[in-house]
Amino acid sequence: MDHAIPPDDELLLRRRLENILTTQIFRENPPATSFACLRLVLTLITNILDHPGESNYHGVKTKNKRIHSELIVVPGGVDLIVELGFRRRVIEFEEKYMFEAANEVGFARLGVGRQELEASLRKAEERKLTAERMAQGEKDEKELRKKQVLIEIEEDRQRRKVRDERAKAARRNTGDSVDVEERGTDEKQVPLQTRY
Repeated sequence: MDHAIPPDDELLLRRRLENILTTQIFRENPPATSFACLRLVLTLITNILDHPGESNYHGVKTKNKRIHSELIVVPGGVDLIVELGFRRRVIEFEEKYMFEAANEVGFARLGVGRQELEASLRKAEERKLTAERMAQGEKDEKELRKKQVLIEIEEDRQRRKVRDERAKAARRNTGDSVDVEERGTDEKQVPLQTRY
């Protein structure tokens, strides 16, 4: 459902949305959070545009776990939906954000918002995937370093074992006198007694 809004109003809306997206959503949130927020807002406005006459699509409860974690607490999330025409209301003792511009201009604003969000969602997904690849690369590098350290420990253990075996063999080859000398006080030495 595309309705025309004055070009100046559309340009102003696009600039405001771009400002919220760049200075808040993308700058102040991790890539995965930005992506989840934009995906949720896009779903909300798509549902309104697909079902303009059904008021149950026009509001979101702030206590809803997903709405709260992916929109309400996300820096820029509330500003984004307010710019699109949602307003904070308390209805039957529940805080909600309601889309109150259910008219031609309001739906046209949502259409513009959907276009902006679709483009931004692609950027957010790219940022999220890049961050995940970097995190995976760091994890793989850490795992590789750990394996290398374990290999070095095992190599050191083998070198010590070989050195100890060589030292034992050398002691055996030099005779018992060296053995007794090296044993020190562990070996009781009995003095020789002679009878005359």
